[in-house]
Amino acid sequence: MGNGRNKVELAARNTALVLTESVRAFFRNDGLTASSSLAFFSTIAMIPALFLLTYVNSFSEGISHLMILKSQTVLEEFIPASSAEVLDQLLSVSAPKHALGLINILILLWSITPLMSAIRRAFANIYKTGRKHLYFIVKLLDILLVTSFVLSYATIATSGVLLSLLPAEFIPAYFKTVLPYLALIGLIFVSYKAFSPKVNSRYLFAGAFVSTTLWFVMRPAFNVFLTYNAKFGFIFGSLKSIFVVVLWIYLSQCIYLFGVEVAATLRRREALVIKKLMDGKSPEYMRTAHSLLRSFGPGETILKEGGSHPWMYFIRSGSVIVKKDGIKIAELGEGRFLGEMSFLLDEPRSATASSVGQVELITISHDNFSVLTREFPNIVKEMLEEMARRLKSTTELVI
Repeated sequence: MGNGRNKVELAARNTALVLTESVRAFFRNDGLTASSSLAFFSTIAMIPALFLLTYVNSFSEGISHLMILKSQTVLEEFIPASSAEVLDQLLSVSAPKHALGLINILILLWSITPLMSAIRRAFANIYKTGRKHLYFIVKLLDILLVTSFVLSYATIATSGVLLSLLPAEFIPAYFKTVLPYLALIGLIFVSYKAFSPKVNSRYLFAGAFVSTTLWFVMRPAFNVFLTYNAKFGFIFGSLKSIFVVVLWIYLSQCIYLFGVEVAATLRRREALVIKKLMDGKSPEYMRTAHSLLRSFGPGETILKEGGSHPWMYFIRSGSVIVKKDGIKIAELGEGRFLGEMSFLLDEPRSATASSVGQVELITISHDNFSVLTREFPNIVKEMLEEMARRLKSTTELVI
C-alpha cells in the first residue's frame, strides 16, 4: 500500500515538475508573442485552406455536398459577415473538379506557407535549434506539409461525414466526444512530429495530450465567458464576431505552443533535475535524480589520471582531493565542478581525484551539459570562474 502511494506521489511530483517548468519556459521563450504571430498567419491561411479542403473533398462523390455544408458552418462561425460570399466561391471551385488548375493550387498552397514558417520559427525557438536549409528547400517542405495536413484533415472530415450517415443506433453516444478528442490528439501529434522529427515520439504524444485536453477544457469555459459577458468586444462594433474568433485562435495557438513546451521539457527533464540538485533541492521522490547521483566512500578514487569518461561531476556534498603525479594540487568542496577540463576538451584525465570522507556527486553528460548551458547561461560563468581558480592555483604551485 505504502509503495503504491509512493509511486503515485512520485508521478505527481514529476508531473508537477514538468508542467511548472513548461509554464516557465513558455514565458521565457516569449510564447505569447509567438502565439500572436501564429494567430495572425492562421487567420490569413484560413480561407486558402478552406478552398483547398473543399477542392479535395469535391473528388469524393456523394459526400462533397455535405462537406460544403460543413464548410458553411465553419465559415459562419469564423467570418459571419462574409460567409455567403465565400461559400459561393467554394461552390464554384468544387463544381468543376479541375477548375483550380495546377498553378492556382500552388498559389493557394504558397499562401499558407507563412503559417508553416511561423510554426517552424516557434519550434526552433523552443528547441533552441537553428535553420539549416536553404530558403526554397524550406518552402518546398512547407508546401509538402500543407498538402499533407489538408489531405489528413480532409480524410478525417470525410470519415465524420460517413459516420453521420450511419443510423444513430450504430454509433455510441460517447463517440461524439471521444472521436473528436482522439482525432485532435492525432492531428496535433502529427504536426509536432512534422516540425520536430528528432524528438522522442513519447514526449510529442504527451505534449499533444496536454494541448488537446487544455483545448477541450478551454472551449466550454470560453463559451461560458462569452455567455455571461455578452458585451465583451462591443467596442469593435460589427467586427465583434471577428474579434472573438481571432481571440479564440490566439488562445488556441497559446495552448498549441504550450504542448510543444511540455514535449521540450520532457526532453530536457534530466538537465532540469540536475539544476535542481545543483541548487540543493532534495532528490526525494525524484526518480530521475537517483540515476544522476553517485556516492563514494572515504579514500575512493573518483577519476584516474589518464582515464577517459564521457561525463563530468558537480560536487553536491563532501570534499575531493586532486593529485597530479602523486602531488596534491587542489582540494575541492561542495558546489565545485570536477573533471570539466578533460570533459570539454574530450581528452584523457589530467589528474587523479579521490574522495575525502563521504562524497556525493552529480553526473553531467554532454547532452545534459548542452541543455544546462543553453537554459541556464550562468552555469558557463560559474565554470569559467572555476577553471580560472584552478589555473591560478596550478600556476602558483609551479612558481
